[in-house]
Amino acid sequence: MITALSLRNMLNLSRETEHIIFWGCAFVSMACLPFTSIYDCELNLPETDDPEKMLRNGTYFTRDVWQRKYGEFRKRHQVRRIFLQSMTMDLSYRFILKRLAIDYLAFLYLIPFLSLLLWFGIIYFAPSGMSTISIFLILLATGVSCEFLYLTTVFLFSRSIFPKWLAEHPEYRNRANDIRLSYSNGKAFISGYSCVIIGDKYLHAFDGRSFYTVLRKEIQRTGWHIVRKVVRRRSDDKYLFNIHFSSAGQKRHEDFKITLDQFQIKMIMDLLFPGTSDDNEVIMEVNYCSRHELQLFGDNSQPVMDDE
Repeated sequence: MITALSLRNMLNLSRETEHIIFWGCAFVSMACLPFTSIYDCELNLPETDDPEKMLRNGTYFTRDVWQRKYGEFRKRHQVRRIFLQSMTMDLSYRFILKRLAIDYLAFLYLIPFLSLLLWFGIIYFAPSGMSTISIFLILLATGVSCEFLYLTTVFLFSRSIFPKWLAEHPEYRNRANDIRLSYSNGKAFISGYSCVIIGDKYLHAFDGRSFYTVLRKEIQRTGWHIVRKVVRRRSDDKYLFNIHFSSAGQKRHEDFKITLDQFQIKMIMDLLFPGTSDDNEVIMEVNYCSRHELQLFGDNSQPVMDDE
């Protein structure tokens, strides 16, 4: 800030010239910022590979290389429980991860623009007699307050996930404690902010936004729902493997899908739902997007095409 003031005095520019420079810098910063999202896009597959064809005709999961990779995955990953103490804490944690993965670009856009506004405000709107440090502390306190308000709002929303679900499913209201215990003690399959928890009686799932609980005995079908995400004008297609559950209870029919690693999905099918799973029934979907969503704490494996 002191440098900016010294530079202004040294150059002795007119106010009109400084306005042109300031708004020019602001425009260039905002125009170039979309390219900052490139870092979370990666080249996943060579153009010569065609996993979608094998996924559609049912030969992908029967190949020796895939079965070998799956066997290695099962040896390295034992079924475990959630690492947090309660269902409420775990759902809150995953909801916050999801919001951060969605909202992070807003901060990338705002930081450079607000920095320019800070420079502009210090030079032109500083009250006479107020030191540069005082202005900086006021602006810093304002920014921290906005961040705290945002995080507090997200946290409060995260604590309402299960109560909201209970309000929409009144038939489970008398079994709320049983559901909490089932979630905390069940077999957990976790990938980023998504999870599938399988207890002795209930199946629970959460995708970072929506929560699901159904009775295990009501599961009629377990299958694959694979989404190919195509980024426009780029060659870095990404495949999201989802496990699709279909259940039919006495009062409602539930259909939902949760994104997991492909080998986790196969473990669930083989270990817990062998009678309702079929690798040959694959739902394929192609989505076009401007960028890939940021995946916090690791990324799911992409289609296995060779031994590497």
